[in-house]
This record gives sequence, structure tokens and C-alpha cells, in this order.
Amino acid sequence: WLYCITIDESSYGRSRERLGLDLAKRGIETRPFFIPLHTLPPYREEAERRGTRLPHTERLAQIGLNLPTYAGMTEEQVALICGTIKSLRLQGL
Repeated sequence: WLYCITIDESSYGRSRERLGLDLAKRGIETRPFFIPLHTLPPYREEAERRGTRLPHTERLAQIGLNLPTYAGMTEEQVALICGTIKSLRLQGL
């Protein structure tokens, strides 16, 4: 259903936000991974009251990026997206 990647800024050479913007400039839509449920308004107060800490969930939410996927996606489109991500990394080094 979704194809998600995580971006380690120190090894990739740019942040998730920068990658998303650079891909958008090339016509490739992305969106952030997800928002952790315990940080959403209906749950935040209870999570804070309980002292809920979910550092792995929060970290994934900061570095995860959803890539384009749909049933009719071609191998050429997949190759273009992957190649663009790879070339942007090489530019960042």
C-alpha cells in the first residue's frame, strides 16, 4: 500500500524535508511518514498524563517519507524515483 523510506541526514546529505522539496521540484510527490497518534490532540493530554514516551515512533515520524505508489505505476516510474533519490544523495556528498 505504501512505500516508505527513512532519511538519515548525516549519511544521506540532506534532511527529509529537503529531499521532499527537491523531489517536488522534479515532479515527484511525497509526504511525511505519519504523525504519532499519542501526539494528536484527542490523545495528547492522556499521553502526557501517563508520561508516555515513544522515542522510536517519534523518530520515525521525523525521518520517514512516503514515496509515490499506485496500482498502475510502471517500472520506469519506479526507476525514475529511485534514480532521482540516488542522484540527489550523490549531489549532497
